[in-house]
Amino acid sequence: MAKAYPELCASTHGSAKKTKEQMLHDTFLGAIDNAMSRKIKSDSKQRDLNLTQLSEELDRLELIYKTTAPKVNLEVNNFKTTGEADEISLRKIIREEVAAALSKENDGSRETEDETKRTVGFVGKRNFPPKPRKFPAKTGGWEQSSAKINSFSAAKKFITLTGTVVQSGSREFKHEFICDSGAEVSVIPTALAQEHYMKIQPTTRHVEMANGTHAECRGVVQTSVTVGTNSCILSFFVVSGVQNGILGLDSLGKLGVSLNTGKKLATIDGAQPVLQPEVDTPQEMLKCCYIRVAESRDIKPFEEIFIWGKLENKNEKFTRDSYIEGTEHFQQRTGLLTAPIKISAEMMNDESKIPICVLNTTDKSIRVYREQTAATIQELPSTQNIGHISESNMGGNNPSSQYDPVPEVSVGEQLTTQQRENLEVLIRKNTQVFDYPGNSGFTTTIEHTIPTAVSDPIVCHPRRHNLGLTQKINEAVGNHVKSGHLTPSKSPWAFPIVPVLKPDKTVRLCVDYRPLNKITQNDPYPTGNLQKVLDNLSGANYFSVIDLAQGYLQVPLAKEDRPKTAFRSPTGFWEWTRMPYGLKGSPATFSRLMQKVLGHIPPHRLALYMDDICIISKTFEEHLVNLQGVFDALRQHGLRVKAKKCAFAMKEVKFLGHKVCNKGVQPEEHKVKAIRAWVAPTCLKEVQMFLGAVGWYRKFIKDFSTIARPLTWLLEKDVTFTWGKEQDDAFNTLRHELVKAPVLAHPDPTRPFVVTTDASKVGLGGELSQEDAQGQLHPVAYFSRALTKRERSYPTYDREVMAMRDTLKHFRYYLLGAQVVMRTDHKLF
Repeated sequence: MAKAYPELCASTHGSAKKTKEQMLHDTFLGAIDNAMSRKIKSDSKQRDLNLTQLSEELDRLELIYKTTAPKVNLEVNNFKTTGEADEISLRKIIREEVAAALSKENDGSRETEDETKRTVGFVGKRNFPPKPRKFPAKTGGWEQSSAKINSFSAAKKFITLTGTVVQSGSREFKHEFICDSGAEVSVIPTALAQEHYMKIQPTTRHVEMANGTHAECRGVVQTSVTVGTNSCILSFFVVSGVQNGILGLDSLGKLGVSLNTGKKLATIDGAQPVLQPEVDTPQEMLKCCYIRVAESRDIKPFEEIFIWGKLENKNEKFTRDSYIEGTEHFQQRTGLLTAPIKISAEMMNDESKIPICVLNTTDKSIRVYREQTAATIQELPSTQNIGHISESNMGGNNPSSQYDPVPEVSVGEQLTTQQRENLEVLIRKNTQVFDYPGNSGFTTTIEHTIPTAVSDPIVCHPRRHNLGLTQKINEAVGNHVKSGHLTPSKSPWAFPIVPVLKPDKTVRLCVDYRPLNKITQNDPYPTGNLQKVLDNLSGANYFSVIDLAQGYLQVPLAKEDRPKTAFRSPTGFWEWTRMPYGLKGSPATFSRLMQKVLGHIPPHRLALYMDDICIISKTFEEHLVNLQGVFDALRQHGLRVKAKKCAFAMKEVKFLGHKVCNKGVQPEEHKVKAIRAWVAPTCLKEVQMFLGAVGWYRKFIKDFSTIARPLTWLLEKDVTFTWGKEQDDAFNTLRHELVKAPVLAHPDPTRPFVVTTDASKVGLGGELSQEDAQGQLHPVAYFSRALTKRERSYPTYDREVMAMRDTLKHFRYYLLGAQVVMRTDHKLF
């Protein structure tokens, strides 16, 4: 000790007997010097680890020292050091602080809360002003609280305890708590925990409010609370949005506080202070610990792997199923996504190896380092609500409005209970991505413009609508005005409204912009190929579909182009502030936006067409990772999705007018029913409508062009519309073939393709198919076209060759680089 502190210890060497304060002082300084003399390596991550350990040790030693000696004013929690010189400076400052504290005690002086503390500074680093503190009187270890226990606030039935002493590490402060015997748990505000540097233990539990919403729970803290002469260590959930701490039923009993709401009185039973009570969390003790990376390694671009982690606390033993979730700090620092996963108790037998599922969604390699804190692990509780807090607890303010509502979404019926819980945790974590009142989408990533040729403003007269439709138009306009989508206009342009009734009988407010589109410059940006998008679904077992909430209206419209969108309504003259439906360049702008938002996700994880998003995965764990990646991208760009149109972790979904599963693609049932109920056409326009509807699914009908030839013949020039037996047979055959349409298998590029062709006197066609693992042949797609008048005169051989040529050309996208088997029924081949 003398060697480390010659200037402080010289006076005590010649003394035969030291005072109690001097002995404790020497022990304290020796322990501090011991901790500070550790070699702090130049590596930043190792240095941060040592500083964290040092800070915790100083807090612990200071807590011991304060119980029998004066309070030592040390501010070391947030210091930074880069070398031996700063270590020496820090030790010197610590010695000066401790010596000054002892000197003041010997002189009979006492520090108070109002006394100005000296700011501890470090060379080249920030200054951290010390916090005001309340020091305990030397009356046996714990301060006798001067709180007025019988004080109460407002006219509510909940009594407020003022002057309650809370201890966080070496710090003490007073806080007002609301006593609520109807609350099952105790909570404190997040701001309070952060202000006093409380150590927040991670948790996967949530606190349910009285109205059924769930508060954002940051974790659990354990701290000493003193009321009157009673002290004990309590567990608090750290919750955002509350103003005061709440002492629930679990804490009131431990503190010996009894409530009489009729007399507005709180009494305490006078029990002796409990210095080391039994500590438990609400309901049941659940172990929780951080997980560090066991070995450094590189994560390749777009790679998803399991890396091994290890418990931060090696002495912690987990004896039940546990939940692993990546920390937000790790994801922000590395750019990696982590999948929340559940591991069984059997897998925890070897705590040195804990799996962490990580995904690199970037095009660059990312390195994770040994000892990085990557995730948290917590034992899973039984399914129950952890807390219940009344709406009136907050003195008339409803805190539930500060929390995002949990959306009602569809989830896969085949999911296990644990998978449902993991998916629910993910959705609760990303409630801000869903559209609800006060949380509508708005992106600043892109802005829509309307580049027009030089032209005078176009003015179109408004159209008349019946009274019932006029009322719905006014309601739709009012809703858009409230949402900020419309603003009053003085534009010289004007276009008529074209209201479109939705299935729920509300109106979609569309405007006839055809005159404007004629003078608008074309945007060549591609909107995507629908068939290519469907082909990307191959090999997936889990599907989630996401639809943006009024996707176009989440894109801002350039201010200089807003007057060009003006229209008249029965209630006024308006112009759009967001990109409306019906503009020529809207699809291209929206496709460009979605490519910027989700283009970094590889196609084997995401199928994207305009605002229709389908997340695909082979395993459930991978699916959670992919969902989180999409949610993060949407949140980053300010986009919101409509919960009612979303379905998560399904085995079968409706996507782009098709029913999709792991076996393949089928037409949507309700659209097939509509075609089946179609009445025979009575005019040329009705024939065109029928062929357009059934032609959407022509790839499901073998020899479609040949079957439909009597109908397409009616569309030729100089042909009088005549509905005869041939047309009626073709009409009925197409409906029948669509009803019994097969499931088209997803193309697998690793397997050989089989191409079958055929030709007739009126048309030709082909079938693309593949064998599955059992050797059974499944159709992938059909192709057909009608022959021209000249081609119908070709000999059979030529028509068969032409069928082979056109079929191979049509399926060229699938066949390039693959093994192909050609089949034909022509004898010459």
